[in-house]
Amino acid sequence: MTQSEYKVGDRALVKTTGIEVSISQISEHGFAIVRFECGYERMLLVNQLQACCHQASNSRRTQAA
Repeated sequence: MTQSEYKVGDRALVKTTGIEVSISQISEHGFAIVRFECGYERMLLVNQLQACCHQASNSRRTQAA
């Protein structure tokens, strides 16, 4: 996913660890503030994230309809 395809509240995976995070904020400069399940927030580059598999299947369903 590109930066513009992520929105606040989306779920994503950190590419290097596979940990699922929630996007709290996103900037126009390619950074995202993500929240881990434990409540810890961290700034990551958007290109370090990948779409969650359940999000991708949901988007495919809406496109097919």
